[in-house]
Amino acid sequence: MDQDQPSVYILHGEDEYALAQDLANMESRFGDPAIKEANTTRLDGRTFNQEDLLTAVGPMPFLAERRIVILEEYVKKLETPASKPGDRTKESSQKLKDDRRQFLSKLEKVPSTTGLVLVEY
Repeated sequence: MDQDQPSVYILHGEDEYALAQDLANMESRFGDPAIKEANTTRLDGRTFNQEDLLTAVGPMPFLAERRIVILEEYVKKLETPASKPGDRTKESSQKLKDDRRQFLSKLEKVPSTTGLVLVEY
């Protein structure tokens, strides 16, 4: 297994087609569709709880060198604690900082056998 491969990838941009092509390219490395399906996990960031991140990235790959976990639209949840700057409270700002710190800590624990792809449109 190539230890030089990154564990975390970030795909960001407004061109959803190009991002989808990049994801398809990553997934095409699995070859057999059954192997791809067994080693790909898609997560919706709008409903995702970061406490579940290590559970999602932890399993070993099945008949492949690596797994891929795709987490879409989560990072933007870590950007602003409220829709309007005037709505921010000291508590919500602190919670946001804590959430960011915890998320970064979890990213450091993504195993080399998993490629975590953070997709932001």
